[in-house]
Amino acid sequence: YGKRLTDYDNETLSTRIDQVQLREGENVTGRDYAEIKKRLGLEESEVVSAHGERWLSVGEGESDFIVQANKRGIKGVAVDSRVYHPEGKAHTVQAFAQNLPFEDQHFDQVVSVWLIQHFFRPTAGSSMFNPEAGRKAILEMLRVVKVGGEVRINPVMNDGTPMIDYLDHLKELKFIDYEMLPDTKVVSSPYLQLQDGTLADTRSLKGNGSDQYRYVKIRRLR
Repeated sequence: YGKRLTDYDNETLSTRIDQVQLREGENVTGRDYAEIKKRLGLEESEVVSAHGERWLSVGEGESDFIVQANKRGIKGVAVDSRVYHPEGKAHTVQAFAQNLPFEDQHFDQVVSVWLIQHFFRPTAGSSMFNPEAGRKAILEMLRVVKVGGEVRINPVMNDGTPMIDYLDHLKELKFIDYEMLPDTKVVSSPYLQLQDGTLADTRSLKGNGSDQYRYVKIRRLR
């Protein structure tokens, strides 16, 4: 795949808070708090009850997830290599996912949305394709989460992909346990016409059979 294997490692941290574009024109996105919760299977009650816990969002982009989580009592930090969120600059750290600048077992929960899969997908059209960096990023997230803590990643592709193979390897070493779950997706049309002509509200349906609407919940065992 040519130089795409090394491009991501060769990126330099942005010095501009408005720098939101990577090489090859890949835009940095930012899904809002509500969508991030759905993609990670998080209920509002889980966030509120985690008052005082340390959370880390890896590849936060322009999302307001950590900003909103902090308003609910979380002690959250967002990491991104390119973007500072203007509302949460005090809680943003510029760093790469595969080299997180935090102590071991520093966080109670680590989350990442629409980042890790880019490392493992050569067809994603991304200069970030770099499976070695992907494995390092997963290990780094596990390193900084406490024993017994969770790492949640969305989206996750099919079983048998390089990412899942790596998680299986870590599971065999009894370092982690994990499960893949469907997230809660709000479909483009909130209503589905049934065979009898009635309309069903689909806004709280779990997934839609598509690979991109799954997340993995990883628990560090030791």
